[in-house]
Amino acid sequence: MENKKKARAALVIFHALGLHSGRYAWFCEELASSGVSCFAPDLYGHGLSEGARGGGSLSELLASARTFVQLIRSKCSSCDLYLAGHGAGALVALAVSMPPLRRVLALSPVAEVAPYWRSLPRLKLLAALRMRVSLDPRPLYDARHRDALLEVEEDNLVVRKIPAKLIAETLRTLRTNKHFDANLVILAESKSRNSECYSAFKRSSGIVEAEIFYNPDLQDFPIENLMEKLIARS
Repeated sequence: MENKKKARAALVIFHALGLHSGRYAWFCEELASSGVSCFAPDLYGHGLSEGARGGGSLSELLASARTFVQLIRSKCSSCDLYLAGHGAGALVALAVSMPPLRRVLALSPVAEVAPYWRSLPRLKLLAALRMRVSLDPRPLYDARHRDALLEVEEDNLVVRKIPAKLIAETLRTLRTNKHFDANLVILAESKSRNSECYSAFKRSSGIVEAEIFYNPDLQDFPIENLMEKLIARS
């Protein structure tokens, strides 16, 4: 999905596990109205992309993300490009960032895999048996876009059974304290503040430039804070 209008900057956003690019329409429209081109791809195994539904492995998701970033860099050579990710998509954005892409915008990072944080041994066993596990793919939403919660329930492209291997690889990457050379701007739901999984994600980057919490049931998404990071240095 792409949304453009007199671009002052460009943003690639990677979706959370189980979701797809279409679930970020309202977010991209908000950015486009402020002059930021928004590109949202379907990662491997998600949405309308190729591959087994739900994605086969983390490396396959990363490969599809890198290919998409290269494409957008060639199309948007005249404006600043930023990477963003929602849920585990934030880890994907961190992993594929490279100079000059040194800032990653993380939206509710790794929230969908957090319930499995202490279940890695079980996940490894299920992965060896090539089994899938249930996932609750929560879309990006806020007080003005609560309809997104209903829409995701009726969306046949949303995947609710994910390969245990994919979740295990994602958690293992976080647990090994792998460090990525990019700065983070985090916009997260308030309830994730004390999450072990969230804390591990924060440790995976060089510098956390900003950390903003909000309650999506009661507040609007802090789009102004995000725009400051996108436009200020454009």
